[in-house]
Amino acid sequence: MDRKPVFSSLTAANLLSDGSWWEIYNEAFPLTEREPPNVIVNIIEKGMGQAFVARSNGETIAIASTHLLKQPPAVFLVYLATKKGLRGQGCGGELLEYAWHTGRRELLDHGYSATGLVAEVDAPDQSYDAQERHVRERRMAFFARHGAEALPQIYTQPAVDGTTTVPMRLLFRPAEGPGLPDSTFTDALVRAIYLEKYHAANGISEESLISLLGAANH
Repeated sequence: MDRKPVFSSLTAANLLSDGSWWEIYNEAFPLTEREPPNVIVNIIEKGMGQAFVARSNGETIAIASTHLLKQPPAVFLVYLATKKGLRGQGCGGELLEYAWHTGRRELLDHGYSATGLVAEVDAPDQSYDAQERHVRERRMAFFARHGAEALPQIYTQPAVDGTTTVPMRLLFRPAEGPGLPDSTFTDALVRAIYLEKYHAANGISEESLISLLGAANH
């Protein structure tokens, strides 16, 4: 990474034509956590979220995508990844901040004041492989360095691949000051993730999502 990365948001057409974006996406996330590309593209086309890229010397080196939640307003960081071999150099953190500020402005332009940034992370205690558990712990530590804390609620990522739900931790960074939100807010946040994102954008049935929501609230 010779030059300081340049960060930008992508149109749907830009995203479709950036083969390196999709290479990083496919390498960084397991099949069970990768939603179909058309879902990400449609979210951008419909103005429901955004996609981002970091480039150095004209090469795509990091990617991100978000979904903009409304009730409560929050920037949901759906994907964030840096190209293999370039991780740990600070680019991912810079792209996270770029995605947050861009999403926050977009929400504000539509009359919503973002309450914070929310992200899903694989639960370390759900892996029996020591190496994988270490990778997951490093991801948790990455978000902690950027001010996000794990919410106490049980959380499961819906079946974005059509078949497999994934136990995860939900992390939240408030827009103003440290501290975790109360349970009422958190319940509303999970509901927004399930219904505004996974139902409205991914087409997952509301019935199955309500079932997961019930599990999260117990």
